[in-house]
Amino acid sequence: ENSVTINITLTSFDMAAIRLNPYLCTSRGNCYVNILPIAFTDVAGNPVESLSSALLVDEFIFDDIQPQLLDFTIDMGNGRIGLTFSEPVSALAFNTSAISLQSDTNSTDGISLTS
Repeated sequence: ENSVTINITLTSFDMAAIRLNPYLCTSRGNCYVNILPIAFTDVAGNPVESLSSALLVDEFIFDDIQPQLLDFTIDMGNGRIGLTFSEPVSALAFNTSAISLQSDTNSTDGISLTS
């Protein structure tokens, strides 16, 4: 549909790439867009004009959605645990001692990981 406003839904791959870059779109001050003339044309077929410099975002909504643990795997032979989250998480903010393994959902006999 022809419009002066185009809304683009980012793919999960694009969202992950943005979230994994600590210098990109974490606030209004570091979120710019740039486009090439091949990005769009008007209804007459004229290409969009190139920007002389990237455009600062007009409205920025901070990501305040907490990641959720979706699944986990454990390899007792190699001593490895794999955690799958709903969105990328920071390895720098990883706290092993905040993870525990237990024998059932309400167990008190679990152990907290040490490293």
